[in-house]
Amino acid sequence: MIMVKEKGWTITYLPWEDMEGKPRVAGRFKTTKEKDEFLEKIHKYNSGWMDEELATIGVINDYNYMLLR
Repeated sequence: MIMVKEKGWTITYLPWEDMEGKPRVAGRFKTTKEKDEFLEKIHKYNSGWMDEELATIGVINDYNYMLLR
């Protein structure tokens, strides 16, 4: 099994209100534990996240994803 080097995490989503289809950054995390805790928190009942937004969550193994380079 090949292990991919962990480069931090960026979580993106498509906001339901604007309907532009452009992904937005929900959070950036340096560790897998921080990322997992955030995902657990937003999937709880009454988290403020709509089901439509949760369905568009993207998890990218790159802390600097979507930052200007």
